[in-house]
Amino acid sequence: MKRIVLFGTGNVATHLFEAYKNSADFKIIQVYNHASKSLEIFKDRVATTTDLNKILPADIYILALKDDVLAEVIQKMQNTDALVYIPLVLFL
Repeated sequence: MKRIVLFGTGNVATHLFEAYKNSADFKIIQVYNHASKSLEIFKDRVATTTDLNKILPADIYILALKDDVLAEVIQKMQNTDALVYIPLVLFL
């Protein structure tokens, strides 16, 4: 089973969480967001954090974040051997 840490609590992140919650092959082990209030809906379902220094080791990191914070998060993750995935959302 691949362990996933999900960054973000917006629409994309929430849909990804719901998509993976019943997977036999993938498990979201933690959700990160800078604002603790946004993590409330996840608190009883998975580990949460607002501290980038407390991100759990995982096989996959999904960064469903706003563009203006991606660089900061990616810099803190430079030494990871895990897959770092940034979902692309197109508005047509």
